[in-house]
Amino acid sequence: MYISFHLCIAVLCSFYISESRQDYYSILGVRKNATDREIEKAFRKKAKKLHPDANPGNEKAFSELSNAYEVLKDPSKRKTYDMYGEEGLKQEGPQGHPYQHYYGEGGHTFFSFEGFDFDDVFAHFNFGGGHKGNKREQQFQSSISFENTIVEEICPKNYNNTVKNIRVLNLYYFFMSNSRTCQSAQKGFVDTITKFKGALNVYAINCDKHSNFCNKNVRSVPHLIAYNNTSPDPIVFENEDYTLKLEIWLHKIMPSELVEIKDYKHLKDFIENQPITHVIYIFM
Repeated sequence: MYISFHLCIAVLCSFYISESRQDYYSILGVRKNATDREIEKAFRKKAKKLHPDANPGNEKAFSELSNAYEVLKDPSKRKTYDMYGEEGLKQEGPQGHPYQHYYGEGGHTFFSFEGFDFDDVFAHFNFGGGHKGNKREQQFQSSISFENTIVEEICPKNYNNTVKNIRVLNLYYFFMSNSRTCQSAQKGFVDTITKFKGALNVYAINCDKHSNFCNKNVRSVPHLIAYNNTSPDPIVFENEDYTLKLEIWLHKIMPSELVEIKDYKHLKDFIENQPITHVIYIFM
């Protein structure tokens, strides 16, 4: 009887522990030997149903789904999870916050699956893609405009052309009209870049209209990158402050060079061969 009692306690404890752990495979609804493709397909299917824009109040479930997929899509993390469970993943270091990673804080976040078109997801969640919505939604979606500013809204084709022809500094601002985060950032962004009028070119890409392009290039909006004439690689603005922090960042990445002019001939040669359009000449 004594042994049976302890055996019962052991079974109950084992049951409690197993219940308290999350089973990532069950969350996604796949078998433990599921292929990468099956895992990805299952995630996409459930993400459509659980996304907070489509089903408010399911933030926790969506976060758990994102976390499970984040682990199982990575061969190394999946192997660790299969062998040691969540405790093994914790030993490898923090996994980040998948909910913010996929959904964003108050904004919208893009998924970036290779070869998958999320137009249907955007349409379903009223992200664009043909869904008209009601009058209030239409007004909300069209509330961002760069008319009468130094910002030029462009399409992906023009994006590629402008990147190939950089004189000094080009900024590219990715946004969505129906994102409250983008709306909040707009005024500060425009006011700040206007201070640099004439020293840079500013372009905006509307991800409501060009979702495929945005899926491949950005994870969340608003998103700002820059190209200058000193490097072929993009410079990413990694801050949410589109006022003072943005101004400091622009000063930092703005190309600058001090050249000493010794005589008139040197000055003439410098002007004729100067690729930068905006130059300050100081005569002393």
